[in-house]
Amino acid sequence: MKKTKVRMKIAIVLMCTLLAAFACVESDRVDNIDQPCFTKESLETVPWIVDHLKKYTLPNGGGYHAAVYIYHDQQFLAITTPFGCTPLGHVFNCGGVPLDSLEIDYVDFQNNMKLAAVLTGPK
Repeated sequence: MKKTKVRMKIAIVLMCTLLAAFACVESDRVDNIDQPCFTKESLETVPWIVDHLKKYTLPNGGGYHAAVYIYHDQQFLAITTPFGCTPLGHVFNCGGVPLDSLEIDYVDFQNNMKLAAVLTGPK
């Protein structure tokens, strides 16, 4: 009985990861933003982003997906992981302040955000 439950959970995690991998295609639509806060290079050069991503790049970290969203004319970086609790994962403004610290309603953000660019697929 326990083996079946474990296998089911593993199968679900693998399916979600595979679906995310196929759904996530890198896009260079950052060019459509006048002055982008986030670029593919910023994932490796901006100290607070590098620090945040370290735990996901470890051998058992699970990897991550990074995308830029526009919400009320502001840019936000969303970092999602296969084991994340929310569809958007960790969301930050240009200064590295998390969405929940900005007093922005998560549901409103999710309903009104627009994808600007996919910086990286699952890593």
